[in-house]
Amino acid sequence: MPSSPNRQLSLTLLLAFLITHTLALAILPTPNLHDRQTTTTPSLPVSCLEYSSIANLSTIGLNATLRAAYIQAAPDGTDHSVTILNGAEAKLPPLKVDVALNEQCGNLTSVALVEAGNNFTRGIVAQYRVSGAGVRGRERAGSVLAGCLVVVGMVLML
Repeated sequence: MPSSPNRQLSLTLLLAFLITHTLALAILPTPNLHDRQTTTTPSLPVSCLEYSSIANLSTIGLNATLRAAYIQAAPDGTDHSVTILNGAEAKLPPLKVDVALNEQCGNLTSVALVEAGNNFTRGIVAQYRVSGAGVRGRERAGSVLAGCLVVVGMVLML
């Protein structure tokens, strides 16, 4: 089956365009491109107080129960709270392996893990007080309890 002259001409022009374009790109100088974001963070000195804060927030962020309580209790909104926790989680790994920092401050990650559990049993997550009903729902807890008592009373009357 012979191909038409128009089809051959189209393929020839396409091939000529691709060759010309490829040669033009090979001859042109390449611009100096720089990354907008670097994957490595510069090593900045971190104080024991900063390390402690990062360790505490990371511990809260990596534990689903503590994370949920923190996000619910924080008055500055979910997005801001999640950003704080995620930022601390990203900063922690290099601090955990920094020998000089851990010699100076001690292993604050393990301290944060133990103390976060102790604080949670006392109803505290980070700087916020939490309860079983949640901080935002505390004012409604009484009405919920009253409603439950009314329903139980009605069921017992039947």
